Amino acid sequence: MISALLKELPDDYQYRIIFMRRKMEEILASQKKMLIRRGEPTDRIPDELMAKEFEKHVQKVEAWLAEKSNMEVLYVTYHEAVQNPADNIRKVNEFLGNTLDEDVMMNAIDQNLYRNKK
Repeated sequence: MISALLKELPDDYQYRIIFMRRKMEEILASQKKMLIRRGEPTDRIPDELMAKEFEKHVQKVEAWLAEKSNMEVLYVTYHEAVQNPADNIRKVNEFLGNTLDEDVMMNAIDQNLYRNKK
């Protein structure tokens, strides 16, 4: 789920949210590749402006999440999760009640999917 849709979640449930953070340069590179695949222009909005707008959005979402009593949040950084998967898998498993198979989770990691490293 994208962060912009979190506000659409009904208030009458309890949620555990794993919020993936990523370096802005990687987000912008990924966005450009997606636009190229779609055949859309990549220069409609300058990277600097896009970065500022996205940062503002993330700050607003994080502030909103901090106010929500029905939402528990675990923040995970993408590059750290890929570089140190065992530690992050343990954190996610603990956050979700220690019901996950950490070996299966570890085997699901594909380092080749980390294509937009910055």
